[in-house]
Amino acid sequence: MSDSQRRDLAKCAIDEGRVPARLPDDTFGGRGTGRPCAVCRLPISPEEADLLVHVPRVGRAKAVVFHVHGSCAAAWRIEVAALAQAS
Repeated sequence: MSDSQRRDLAKCAIDEGRVPARLPDDTFGGRGTGRPCAVCRLPISPEEADLLVHVPRVGRAKAVVFHVHGSCAAAWRIEVAALAQAS
């Protein structure tokens, strides 16, 4: 999958509310367990890094915890930064 395709998926995930439009406080890594990635929705295999992302509660918004591939996390961060720059 190309970087631009991953960024498109990240934009879609933000728009659909699967991942927030703000950066995390904590990210933890480990081996994939087959859970689906919140960005691309593909399973994160044991051969891949599985990032557990924790975005804390802000105001009335609930804390968010989700799993992503490393490359999908990078695309998501780029899209969050682009949104912040646009506003």
